[in-house]
Amino acid sequence: MIIKRLDLKKQWHIEEKKLLPIVKNVLSSGIYVGGKHILSLESKLAKYCGTKYAVCTNSGTDALTIALHVLGIGRDDEVITQSNSFIASASCIAHLGAKPIFADVDENRRLDPNEIEKKITRKTKAIIPVHLCGDIGHMSLIKDIAKKNKLYVIEDAAQSIGSKLNNMKSGSFGDIGCFSAHPLKNLNAAGDSGFIVTNNKFYYDKIKFFNKSWFKRQGQF
Repeated sequence: MIIKRLDLKKQWHIEEKKLLPIVKNVLSSGIYVGGKHILSLESKLAKYCGTKYAVCTNSGTDALTIALHVLGIGRDDEVITQSNSFIASASCIAHLGAKPIFADVDENRRLDPNEIEKKITRKTKAIIPVHLCGDIGHMSLIKDIAKKNKLYVIEDAAQSIGSKLNNMKSGSFGDIGCFSAHPLKNLNAAGDSGFIVTNNKFYYDKIKFFNKSWFKRQGQF
């Protein structure tokens, strides 16, 4: 007997009566990018994650890319992360001309703080811990290392919305938290999707600006 781990068609049939009026309401508004529905969603996401701000993006990959860009990560910079993750955790670093530096993980697949310290150089600008399968990394230790070395912390929280550590939600520990709402994630959309959370107003304003600029370049805003 084959048991599907995920059955999106079955999920739709279970939820369609509830979702169809919502879909109709959004589509009948004529606003398909941004607008009041997205603003409402961003407000709810920020509240749920325990942060002041949230910004929707078209994917978790773009969330990471925008976060790095907003923090000024660029050519010849180094960003420490882990290799046991989806390619986006490293490719978004390389996309901006920076260099991904891989530190080893512990027995639970979390970025090892001791290994992070071994990888820090004068070119290191940020750390990206990945919260795999809902398991939040060693954020207290990682934040201490970042503070001591004046580094940014960007949480790759693509797989961990709703997870808690010391009564704090995933995405609320670092400078910026990045989430995916890909159809295979535990919070999923009908297509690729993602969002960014932060408590920093300056970062939030820059994220909103760059996100809007991206849509303009695509002719969608």
